Amino acid sequence: MASEREGDFWRGIKDADPKDEEAARAAWVAEIEERAEGLPREFRLDEARMLEPMKAEVADEASERTADLLALFEPPLAADGSEVAPTFCYVSVVPEAEFSLIAPIAAHLADDGNRDPEDVPVGHCRAYAFQTCVAGTLGFPPNALAPHLPGAYRDVEAHFYLDTERLVFGTDDPEFVVLVNEYVKNQSFRKDTGGTALFEILEFLVDDGLMFLSDEETRLERLEDHMGEDVTEIPHDFDLFITRERRLLGELYNFYRQYADMAQTLSTSRTQILNADDRALFGVLADSSRHMAADTLELREFALQLRGLFQSKIDVRQNKVMSILTVVTVIFMPLTLITGWFGMNFDVMPVLHWDGSYYYVIAISVAVVVGEILFFKHKKWF
Repeated sequence: MASEREGDFWRGIKDADPKDEEAARAAWVAEIEERAEGLPREFRLDEARMLEPMKAEVADEASERTADLLALFEPPLAADGSEVAPTFCYVSVVPEAEFSLIAPIAAHLADDGNRDPEDVPVGHCRAYAFQTCVAGTLGFPPNALAPHLPGAYRDVEAHFYLDTERLVFGTDDPEFVVLVNEYVKNQSFRKDTGGTALFEILEFLVDDGLMFLSDEETRLERLEDHMGEDVTEIPHDFDLFITRERRLLGELYNFYRQYADMAQTLSTSRTQILNADDRALFGVLADSSRHMAADTLELREFALQLRGLFQSKIDVRQNKVMSILTVVTVIFMPLTLITGWFGMNFDVMPVLHWDGSYYYVIAISVAVVVGEILFFKHKKWF
C-alpha cells in the first residue's frame, strides 16, 4: 500500500527509477553511438533546407496572401535587380585529436594551455575572438539538451573554431554529432557568413530551453499540489528528490550564465570574422540566455521553498504530537498523585477503612479527568 501511495504521489512528476541504472545508461550510450555511426560529419550550408517544405505548404494554400508569402522564400536581389549568388559555409565535426591539428590555437586556449583535453572535461562555455578567427569551448549539462536528447545523463562537450573558410567542431562525444545533424535538417537562416552558421548552431542547441523550464515548473507546481495536509503521505525520498532538482537546476543556471557571457563576448568583439549582423544576432542570443538563467534561478528558489514547506509540515506534525503528549501527561498527573498518596498504606489513614472508599476515589479521579478535559477544550488546547 505504501508503494502504491508513493506511486500516486510521484505520478506526472518523475519517472520510475530504473532497476539497473548502469545497464540503462549503457543502453542509452549504445543507442547514441549507433545513431551517430554513419552520420555525415562534413556539411556545406547554404540556403535553409527547412524553408522548402514551408514554401510548399504555403503554395498549397489558396488565399489572397499566397503570393506575398511566397515572396518571402525567394532569394535576395542585388541593387541592380539580379539574384544574389548563394553563399556557402563549410562545417565539420572532427575528433579532438584531429581538432588539435587543425586549430592548435583553439585547442590550446580551450585547455587553458596546461592540461590534456582527453583527460580533463571541458565543463564550461567560453569564446575567444581574434582578428582573423574565433575559437571557444562548449560544455552542455544533460538537462540543457533534454529537448533534443531525451534521457541524456552525461555532459556533452566540444571545441569550436571559425575562420573565413570553415567552422570546425572538435569532440569525441557522439551526442554532438547527432545534434549537428539535427541542426542541418532544421536550419532556418540564410548563411551569408560563417558567423551566421555559428550563431544558428548555438541558438539551435538551446532553442527549446524555455520549453524545458516550463515543464520543470509544471512538475514543481504539481509536486506542491500533492503535498497535502497529512505529511505522512509524502514519500520518504521527497527531500532527496528536491536536493537533486536543486543541484540540476544549479548546473543549468551556471550553464546559461556562461552561455550568455560567451555570446556577449562574440557580440562585442571587433574580429573581422563577424559582421554587424552577426554581432547583433549574438547579442540576441546573450539576452535570451540571460532570461533563461534568471528563470532557472527562480525555479531553484522555488524548489528550496518546497523543501521549506515540507519541513514546516513536519514541524507542525511534531508540535501536534507533543501537544497531545503534554495534554495526556497533565491529565494523568493528578491521578498519579492520588494513587501515590493512597498507596502509602499508613495505619493512621482513616480513609482506608471507610466503606465505599474505593468508589469514592474512582469518582474523584473521573471528576478530575472530566474537569481537566473541559478546561482544555475551553482553552482550545486540543
